[in-house]
Amino acid sequence: ERALNLKKELLPARLWLIDYHLKRGSNSVAFDLARAAPGRQANAPEIVILTALCAPTAPLDHNQQAELRDALLQRPLMIQAYQNLGMFTLLRKYGAALREPLEAVAQKHPDLRPVQDLLTTILEAEGKQDQIVAQVQKKLAAHPNSSPDLLMLAKIQIKKRDFKAARANLEKALALEPGNPMLLAWMAGLELDASNLDAALARLDDLTKRYPMSSLGFAFKAIVYERRKQP
Repeated sequence: ERALNLKKELLPARLWLIDYHLKRGSNSVAFDLARAAPGRQANAPEIVILTALCAPTAPLDHNQQAELRDALLQRPLMIQAYQNLGMFTLLRKYGAALREPLEAVAQKHPDLRPVQDLLTTILEAEGKQDQIVAQVQKKLAAHPNSSPDLLMLAKIQIKKRDFKAARANLEKALALEPGNPMLLAWMAGLELDASNLDAALARLDDLTKRYPMSSLGFAFKAIVYERRKQP
């Protein structure tokens, strides 16, 4: 705040503060900071995106939608960084315009995983889970040992509560990458969702044994112990 008071054009300070307030639910404060961006800085992709995230349910006119689309294409990593802070709402409403340019990139460079993940995020925000499953299954038909695609398919199956199919895909991914901490965490999450608390704890014991500095593993363990009424 002192840095921004000394120099209103200091974009990193403004972005940090907007992010800080957004993550604490102080959207009105974050919105005021975004709207106070001076001069051409107001058109910076980060400011355009964060301004929309401050009020994701507010309607955008045609020009604002175009600005948001262009900003997201310039800063695609922000889609994943803020997907739980209003981004899903924005993508549900305006994500269709992003699909065509991203799909063109994905077809030209099929190995660009971040682009594939962004397309999946947009489809998921729009509730098109069956389309995601069809696309991932098509990829797995061509590359059956793709651990990221197996994980993606398992994530969708967990949301659909198809635990048997999700467990099979996660087991296959773990056979390919036995020590992958993300896969171990998702397997534990599956067991937790399926109310198999002992199995979830066993997976997390494996995770924290392999990765004793894993804050995720220990935090997850705490959730399981809480579910088991062992505060």
